[in-house]
Amino acid sequence: MISVPWNKRVLPIYWHILSHKEASNLTKQKAVIPRVLRLLKSQKIMITADGDFHSIFLSHWLKKYQRSDVYFVLRKKN
Repeated sequence: MISVPWNKRVLPIYWHILSHKEASNLTKQKAVIPRVLRLLKSQKIMITADGDFHSIFLSHWLKKYQRSDVYFVLRKKN
């Protein structure tokens, strides 16, 4: 899910529901995120990911890609 802050809250503006039970791979995750970031380049963005997006590789990629106005939270599976 990609959300934008508004009035001390975040509003979800983009999400992708998978049709399978397995987690999506890094390639699919990296394909979705830049599209939205380009559209919202003047906005602060918070990327929140559920347990299926717990990849350490995704967090490293986001850190390298990260602009000063893009934040992310990745939930970890127990």
